[in-house]
Amino acid sequence: MHTSRIALATAIISILATISPLSFAIEEVSGVTLNPGVGVSHYDDERSLNNGPHGSLGIGYRFDNPWGVEFNYTRINTDTDPVKLDVDVDQWRLDGLYQLPASGNLRPFTSFGLGKANFDSAGIRSSDKQMNLGLGMKYLLSANSALRADLKVFRAFDDKEVDSSFTLGYQYTFGSTKRAAPVATLTPVLMDPDSDNDGVFDAIDQCPATPSGVAVDSTGCALDSDRDGVIDAIDACSDTPPPGLVDSNGCYRILEKEVRVTIDVEFDYNSANSRPEHKAQLLQVADFMQQYPTTRVTFEGHTDSRGSDRYNLRLSEQRAATIAKLLTEAFGIDGTRISAIGFGESKPIANNDTEAGRQKNRRVVAEIKAMTQEVLQRN
Repeated sequence: MHTSRIALATAIISILATISPLSFAIEEVSGVTLNPGVGVSHYDDERSLNNGPHGSLGIGYRFDNPWGVEFNYTRINTDTDPVKLDVDVDQWRLDGLYQLPASGNLRPFTSFGLGKANFDSAGIRSSDKQMNLGLGMKYLLSANSALRADLKVFRAFDDKEVDSSFTLGYQYTFGSTKRAAPVATLTPVLMDPDSDNDGVFDAIDQCPATPSGVAVDSTGCALDSDRDGVIDAIDACSDTPPPGLVDSNGCYRILEKEVRVTIDVEFDYNSANSRPEHKAQLLQVADFMQQYPTTRVTFEGHTDSRGSDRYNLRLSEQRAATIAKLLTEAFGIDGTRISAIGFGESKPIANNDTEAGRQKNRRVVAEIKAMTQEVLQRN
């Protein structure tokens, strides 16, 4: 079993275990994991194979508990002994991982699984179905990334050969970062002062006078979960993210009166198609509605006097609908906050006897108003 090599790998894992954080332990996130690595594979003497380097790639999932699962592919380059014929080994396995009690930023774990190894030498192919047991250690660099060492022992189902491998690698977890938690260690950090009793030592506390009882982040500053500038402790509306403007209670500001926004949105003759410049004109409407999320907008469509009243009414409605759709698609404004209405040729702003006047009348105007309290409560 190459016990001396296994002992060496175990010693390397033990060296990792001597690294100890001095103040805060990183809380490892859950999510999809990616684990590339390199190492050495050791073969039982009965196989007549020399030890060889390998590269591996694992893809898995770290659950929000001690368990994880990982699918791993390893490519091993070795040769026969004593003839020295090249042998390529493709090894596939599915492993379960169980995390042992943590120590600071160290995460020891055990692993076990099933797999298959394909051996190819000069076109001669064979394969083994294998079970494996392992011991590993991760050292967290951040909540999402870690250095990793794995020691594995493999046993074929059909014979008594026992192989082993040692791999050093890097693991990245695609998940949401969690807050780091303070941990007790036998280091002088325990003696550091925490003047405002917020759980963050003065040496790293960026807000050293946080009131008692206020929840703080890892820098010692009061939490503002929705990033609206009002801390959670006094925020009466906890889901009001920027760019919406909020009052001193952390709630969206209510527009007190209707606002009529003049936009230069004109259309070609007998057309309801959007022009390229319409998007730029709508930017001011979108900005205003994002700052005041309790507002609604009504787009009013208009035409010149040519054509029948009935035709012009329908054309004006189509023009208003075109601009309403553009506001949603280009700027992400919720369609429930937008309405469209047509007035046909009934509200000209210029003389319809000239082409310049008719062009000005082929337009859409925006009227923004506050939602009523009833609508706010319903939404």
